[in-house]
Amino acid sequence: MERKLSEDHMKLMLAAWKMAPRVTRLDDQLLAVLELYERFQLDVVVTGGIPEANTRLARAVCGLSDEDHFLTVEEEEEEDDDEEAEEDESDETEEEQEQGDMSEAGTERGETAGHRHKNGRIVWRTEHGLPVVSHPDIPNVRIWVLNGQPASYTNSPNHTGFVYDLLVVLTSELHQEDHMGLVMALREKDQPLYLVRADREMDLVKEELKGPCKTCAWERMRDRNLEIQRRRRERQMTQDSQDGPHKLEEMKDIGGVLLSVLPEMRKKAFCQFMVDVSQELKVPKLLRNNTKSTILPAVDIGKVTKEDIEHVSDFLQAKDLVNHPSRLLSILNAMETFRLDVGVLGPTGGGSSSFVNALLGLKGGDKGAAPTGVTETTLEPVAYQYPQLPNVALWDLSGIGRIGGLSSAALAAGPVEDGPLASALHPTCDVYILLSPLRLSMDCVRLLHHISVTGKQCYLVLSKADQLDEESVGEVKRWSEEVLSQLGYQQTVYAVSALQPEGMDFSKFTETLHLSISCHKRRAFAQHTAKMLEQEIWDKRTELCKTM
Repeated sequence: MERKLSEDHMKLMLAAWKMAPRVTRLDDQLLAVLELYERFQLDVVVTGGIPEANTRLARAVCGLSDEDHFLTVEEEEEEDDDEEAEEDESDETEEEQEQGDMSEAGTERGETAGHRHKNGRIVWRTEHGLPVVSHPDIPNVRIWVLNGQPASYTNSPNHTGFVYDLLVVLTSELHQEDHMGLVMALREKDQPLYLVRADREMDLVKEELKGPCKTCAWERMRDRNLEIQRRRRERQMTQDSQDGPHKLEEMKDIGGVLLSVLPEMRKKAFCQFMVDVSQELKVPKLLRNNTKSTILPAVDIGKVTKEDIEHVSDFLQAKDLVNHPSRLLSILNAMETFRLDVGVLGPTGGGSSSFVNALLGLKGGDKGAAPTGVTETTLEPVAYQYPQLPNVALWDLSGIGRIGGLSSAALAAGPVEDGPLASALHPTCDVYILLSPLRLSMDCVRLLHHISVTGKQCYLVLSKADQLDEESVGEVKRWSEEVLSQLGYQQTVYAVSALQPEGMDFSKFTETLHLSISCHKRRAFAQHTAKMLEQEIWDKRTELCKTM
């Protein structure tokens, strides 16, 4: 079997962990942290302009055009109610074809709009009194709108209980120097900042006249305008408007710029967040300064949950993973290229190859399909790329009990304890799909037990179910699940026909598999990484000590 990680990511990971002490229960720690990362929210703040300009900036950050209108949660609920009413009206007017056609067209329009807002593309909601919208193309990224002067909250990221990861400020060439203090402060914290050029000067937030003496306030505004005019003259003389203290992004380009960097920012923000959380957890609760807490504001705005923090607290206090952010970052980078191996196995002639083709959306004889036949066809395991899931390989494993390659000497030697069953699981996969034709067999139960002992996930499928009538299929499924329950396995049994994938439980099985892939990948990656670090670093370090 080929490497499950890319060569480059494996080298970077080993380099980051080269000096790390041996970590106990590393696989459990990795799994807990990866599950937390799966839910971690990257918070982007847009500000600097008047409310209407900030809304346009939020739209640009999401990569939406002017034709895309944001909806509020209330408008979303109203549209849902309208769609339900249209569907009910469509059912009640079937006697009139013309009205039925109109109702169907109206329903289609409603479904189109519903698809846009139900999947979270452009729905505004209000949390903690602030407008927030989820990024339409990048999961777990939220865009918040904060109106007012940026300096009023950026000097303290935890101001009013709010914590953010990325700041996008609307400004202009003449006013960008006003943000130099902000640029330097965030640079010291290694926190990213983007300055976006406003379409009009009037879109920017202006300094308000404050203080008891309006004349003094007016004089301050006059001095400010004179300063702006001075800057304009200097820029015209030096011609350095494009090489200012901080690059100005164009409003129309900011969405594309962030689209390419937000996933990487999310990983870095998560690593720094875990470092801060680890440091805070090491302080006893009674001695913690809540005004400088990282955990409290993060839980308050839903970046993570209280249960998440409690789940990882036992691991983080030891600082095994977060002593150096580069170690956790190498883990997250490697996770993106990790290949999950899903093995399909069953008795020879049980339809394993046909089932693989059905998962691939192919038929026997199609280009790239697994070979099928009436005799033993799959003599060696073969891997196929799952078309709908990146970095997932389907392995068509050799059938159990095949005769090919059997010799008289092997017959004379007698049966070998668990030999055929053990060899069926090679190469070792992360997840198994176990096929049993028509009904549950003893070999199938033994394999299920063997796989469970190794800690691998296994799906149980009754193949060739098209040879039974509907009543018999239901009876066989109930009987199989009862037998497994008596043996201590709470296993869902799927009845499928590889030749008729549109019927029975095939679609239900594929949907379950697709929804569980990310969970399987996290668990398999955690186990694989812990084993690799154990073999490549800590065991070799021990062997070196013995030779000295």
